[in-house]
Amino acid sequence: MPATDTFPLTELFRTAPVETALVVVAPVVLALAQLAIGVFTDGPLLPVIGFAIVMGAFAAVAAGFLEATHRRRRLEVELELE
Repeated sequence: MPATDTFPLTELFRTAPVETALVVVAPVVLALAQLAIGVFTDGPLLPVIGFAIVMGAFAAVAAGFLEATHRRRRLEVELELE
């Protein structure tokens, strides 16, 4: 498998649905909800936007970590079979 292949998020959902939902989907939903609350209540948007950016970055890093973990598990299984 070439190193440039990306691991689809749908495959992560199939193999580890709870982990993926907790560390990838939940932060994005939380950021969107916080943005909506900030807009609808006419509150200060700068902290809300900063929070949304941090949560998006966390979701991206967590997705990469889950992908790496899944690849490592898959490689370990392949090595045990040989």
